[in-house]
Amino acid sequence: MTLHGVAREAVLDFKLPRKPAFSPTAKGLPSRRGLEVDLPIPAREADAYLSKLPEELEYSVLPLEDGVRIRMVHGAAELRWSSRLKKRTYRIRIGPESEETRLRKLAARVQQAIPVPAKLGSLLELWEDAERATSRGDLAMARRLWEKLAEHPEHRDLARLRLAELFVISGHVNEALERLRSVSRDHPRSTGAALARLTALHLEAVTEDEPPRAGQVVLAATSGDRSFYEAFTWMRSTEVFILLDAADRGLHFFPAMDHFPDMLQDNARIEHDRLIAAAIGVPALFGDDIETIVQFEAWADKLDKHPQKAQLQQEAASAYLRVGLARPSIELLRGALSRRPTSYEEARIIGQLIEAYLQLDEAKHAHEVLAFQIEKHPRAPGLSAQIRDFGVNVRRTAGIDEALARLDAMHKIAGTPTLQKAILGTGAELATAWGSPAQVVRALERLQAVGFEDEGEQAPTLALGLSRIGRRSEAIPMLRAWIARSTDAELRDEMGYVLAMAEIEDGNRRDGEKILRTLATHSTHWGRVARARLRERGLEQIVLGLESKNGATLRGKEADG
Repeated sequence: MTLHGVAREAVLDFKLPRKPAFSPTAKGLPSRRGLEVDLPIPAREADAYLSKLPEELEYSVLPLEDGVRIRMVHGAAELRWSSRLKKRTYRIRIGPESEETRLRKLAARVQQAIPVPAKLGSLLELWEDAERATSRGDLAMARRLWEKLAEHPEHRDLARLRLAELFVISGHVNEALERLRSVSRDHPRSTGAALARLTALHLEAVTEDEPPRAGQVVLAATSGDRSFYEAFTWMRSTEVFILLDAADRGLHFFPAMDHFPDMLQDNARIEHDRLIAAAIGVPALFGDDIETIVQFEAWADKLDKHPQKAQLQQEAASAYLRVGLARPSIELLRGALSRRPTSYEEARIIGQLIEAYLQLDEAKHAHEVLAFQIEKHPRAPGLSAQIRDFGVNVRRTAGIDEALARLDAMHKIAGTPTLQKAILGTGAELATAWGSPAQVVRALERLQAVGFEDEGEQAPTLALGLSRIGRRSEAIPMLRAWIARSTDAELRDEMGYVLAMAEIEDGNRRDGEKILRTLATHSTHWGRVARARLRERGLEQIVLGLESKNGATLRGKEADG
């Protein structure tokens, strides 16, 4: 079935695996200009499907545990979409609202009755009949009734406003604009003029290439009789502020709920909530983290009963985290966990908590949430990288011994080979950079048992470490093997030098010196060290020879004496 009311429709058919890890879901994002879809498909497949989207729709793909989260966002228009799961195909129809759709929404808005003015007296019945005819779409009858009301000077501005808005309802945009501007000119300080300016600005925002400015909306809303219809005027302005991406301006002027008549308070609360969702949600959709945080902090105390409170808090938490404000993000993320999210959403939130605690150098809390993630969500995206970040963080703040101890504790609870290898690999990396030779050997031997990540680098490092801690019988065959295989001249000569010294210390002086003489012909650092060692050994031999000769002379003199 075709999606109605869009400028251009895109149809995305996602093929799901036979046994999906979770059911696909789609939900609109705050401000209704974005859609978020969670799918149990590999991230590498998502881009191929999304190539069918219109150019004006931006998208991003975020890996989830056993799936992806896709965000589709439009820069200017609200989105319309539908989703359907049929067998193993999840179909999404999506597109930006067309101009005609936005005009129809405006028509439906002005078709609703405005508050009845005070002191109508005998005209009350006529007014109510005119509003009923307008709301049911009997435009001919409504026009006759409003024209009768326009004959009374005290209500002429409002009656002419409603007459002009009949042309909005019928779709005659140019005629509607001309009549609305006429009301504004003829009754400049009236409530009818203020509402007429707002409706005209709304039309211009939808239909004109150069939309009006937010300041014009403020002037229009404040130009009427401030003692009459003021609250309703601001309620009428909210849609225009949202269209102009100026929801925060509308919020600053929006009256308190007790300023609205009882019959309007529910609608006023809806409009206020829409302004908040747009003020926080629009910058969040487009990655403006600073503006998202500014707007969230400005309106956070108004979110208690907001229908999209959880979504807005999650957007704010992510924004705080990206700019390095970890402390406020933690409170929001823990609040999200208390709402018992789905398994893959829990994994994503826990991942953000890990990042927050690492930013704050709170190793204890980071260890707690990381251990939970390892145990409950071992396939969470980015977990291996977070383990490495954790190890580096603890080494920096508490030392290498503490870092290796915490990694050992995590290794005990890791239930998958991938995570076990990631933990052991991090330990080996840290030990190699900052540990003692014994720590290097222990870490690399444990990693060797599950398979080196980079054998060409880690195996030689292990061989060198074994030699340094006195396990020469194990080191020598490894050194001989990797000297022949290494393509790194410095590493090759370092292994050669260590091998030479190991041979000499094991009593194989001739073999060791032969290796040193070969190294001495190289221009590497270890070649220079080998040359110095050979000179040193030559001097040692001279000294030993002199000592031996002097000893023999002394013994001869003693015999003669």
